[in-house]
Amino acid sequence: QTILKTDKFEAAVKYYKVGEYEPSHCHKLTSEINIVVSGHIRMNGKEYKAKEIIIIEPGEYTDFETLTETVMVVLRDGSVLGDKYFLNS
Repeated sequence: QTILKTDKFEAAVKYYKVGEYEPSHCHKLTSEINIVVSGHIRMNGKEYKAKEIIIIEPGEYTDFETLTETVMVVLRDGSVLGDKYFLNS
C-alpha cells in the first residue's frame, strides 16, 4: 500500500506471501531504501531478515524473493512512472 507518492518521494508498506519473486531489475532515476519490518527475503543471492535495511542505488540491478511472509517499508527518492528496467529486456 503506497502511503505517499510525489515526484520527489514515495513511501509504501508492502505485504508479501511466501515465494513471491521479481526478476532482476533497476530504477535508473531513483534510489530505493528497503526496510525489512518482518520476515525473510533474498536479494541478489543475499538473505535479509527483520530490522535490516537494503539501499539500492540508481542503475543497480537486483532481484527479489520472499522466503517467508514478509512486511517491508519501501522508500524512493521520487515516483517516476516507467522507471523500472528488467535485465535482458
